[in-house]
Amino acid sequence: MRRVLIKLRLPSQAGFVRTGREDYFVEPLAPPKGRRPQPHLVYKRSASGGPFPSDWPSRETDGPEASSFCATAGASTQRPGPAGTGDAAARVRAHPERRPRRSVSLERNVETLLVADRTMVEYYSNEDLQTYLLTVLNMVSTLFHDASIGNAINVVLVRMILLEPEAAQEEPLPSSEELDQLRVDESADGTLKSFCRWQRFVNPSDESHPNHHDLAILVTRFNMCAPGLELCSTLGLAEVAGMCQPQRSCNVNQDSGLTLAYTIAHEIGHNFGMSHDGPHNGCQAPAGLRQHVMAPHLSSDPSPLVWSNCSREEITRFLDRDWGSCLDDEPRAHQFTFPLLPPGAMYDADHQCRLQYGPAAQHCDGIEVSSPSPPPPPPPPPPLPPSLLLLLFFFFFFFFFSFFFPFSFSSSSSSSSSSSSFYPAR
Repeated sequence: MRRVLIKLRLPSQAGFVRTGREDYFVEPLAPPKGRRPQPHLVYKRSASGGPFPSDWPSRETDGPEASSFCATAGASTQRPGPAGTGDAAARVRAHPERRPRRSVSLERNVETLLVADRTMVEYYSNEDLQTYLLTVLNMVSTLFHDASIGNAINVVLVRMILLEPEAAQEEPLPSSEELDQLRVDESADGTLKSFCRWQRFVNPSDESHPNHHDLAILVTRFNMCAPGLELCSTLGLAEVAGMCQPQRSCNVNQDSGLTLAYTIAHEIGHNFGMSHDGPHNGCQAPAGLRQHVMAPHLSSDPSPLVWSNCSREEITRFLDRDWGSCLDDEPRAHQFTFPLLPPGAMYDADHQCRLQYGPAAQHCDGIEVSSPSPPPPPPPPPPLPPSLLLLLFFFFFFFFFSFFFPFSFSSSSSSSSSSSSFYPAR
């Protein structure tokens, strides 16, 4: 058993402990009051009721009854324009030595624009929306710093835009004004197209500009619907392999509380050319050992959330093709005000429930969430009847005696004595 000593230097702190097999959270039992020390709670991630309340909806749709977590645009990983056209993986296979492999230790900086639409501003009107978004993006950055991704990726916030309610236009706009207007609604595909056009318009063309971004992320409270789905259950939409293409380096995400961080990380993975993990590519995560960021489902077990071998190979191939060249420059320093407490300290269990399930939700005590147990072993075969056992005993006894004593017997007698002689059987 591994023991961990946690020393709290402040009366109220929150933190995260990752072992080789499980993830644990540390947080105060109640919101901080003054400078007096207070009890803290240590629990597995599966018991938090936050990031993984149950099985996530499916990120892939097999039929009308399936739920769609994530849809993708440009799923063929085409990169039109100067980079050429056609399937990215096919071109890599056709020209394996076209470009030398780049060092995976070279740091890439994803300069990020984070946009919250009017629904976010209205929903979080009485709270610090900027602090909430910074917390979410810190969680995203942590996922991309995990060693399982195999590359040094920094997600750096260079600009945050909070759209006021009047910024979103309800009436149809003339085509000449569509480039500088953002229209967000329930249509995931339409929202992505509008946002990708809009973010390119607001992005300074000079890469040395402090507000120039490589990737644009939109967060909304709209219940987005993907094309072809009867249920509006799409949480994210991204342009596959669109990173560093000014018109395609973007994604849209539906706010769902702190789980928004996992949605954004998943969609950024698509921007890097990653596909979903599963049996089709041999990268399905073993149950209870780990979970993959790009998996179609995430269960509620506390196993670590990591990147699969397929995701690591796909992002490495993407960077080796020099499709991430815009990430090579270092970002300018930006000052974003953030509380001194670690991310998560300001969100207790009740707050996380309200973020995810609505203002009336609260944390439920006394509910235990156990990790999935392996299937029970098959029942033993029924015992053999006694008569069959007796028959088998005599059979093996006869076989044993015949094998070790293969002799025949004969006897002879004389007038003075009698004797028995043994001759080998023929």
